[in-house]
Amino acid sequence: MLAGILKENGVSGQGILFNQNARTALAFVTLRADGELMFHRNPIADMLLKP
Repeated sequence: MLAGILKENGVSGQGILFNQNARTALAFVTLRADGELMFHRNPIADMLLKP
């Protein structure tokens, strides 16, 4: 896991948040013939952030 690698290399993990109900981003992108991009992604961690 990235957080473990950071810790092993002396990087503080302070401020890293984990949510068991959300995954890291994985998006599928399609480029249509007219140049428009279409994105498909399930609810992921960055979509759950609130100010």
